[in-house]
Amino acid sequence: MGWNLKQRAQDHIVTVAVGLIVLLLLVVWRAIPSSVWDRVSEATPKRALWALLALEGMAICLLSGALIDYRRKEKNIPARQYYRTYGLFWDEDLNPLCPVDNILLSVSERHTEPITGFAESLKCPKCKAVFKLRFEGGDLTTLMQMQDAIRRRIATALQFQITNYRFKNPEAQISN
Repeated sequence: MGWNLKQRAQDHIVTVAVGLIVLLLLVVWRAIPSSVWDRVSEATPKRALWALLALEGMAICLLSGALIDYRRKEKNIPARQYYRTYGLFWDEDLNPLCPVDNILLSVSERHTEPITGFAESLKCPKCKAVFKLRFEGGDLTTLMQMQDAIRRRIATALQFQITNYRFKNPEAQISN
């Protein structure tokens, strides 16, 4: 993964906000002479000053809580799984992804083929790479036909696993 300034800023937005608040409070504190603070302290009731300090403390606690909650949620996000077949990555919904950028590919070209009829090419919007959809035999195909072939592969693999499990575990056989 490359260095992405926008993503890093979003990750640290609460920390930056708390730091900015503290910095601005320090600037205000240093800019105003202490004699002014003495007059403000004399003119303002102590209850009001304590209330302002309490509000500031609550704001800092809320921002810290939001930061902790964000970090906790960030850790619980499961990583997406991609399956590689026919030279491309495919997600759980059988959407094709670029093998370089892991970005959703779009259909860029449709053309006719003498053997298979129609065929499609996919293009990555980021790296501009073009991928022709081909079966293992080299026949060009469409995205829909490719997705159907992958579904059949998955169904066959699942059926093989079930059969293999029943063969290894005869007690798992369902008796009529």
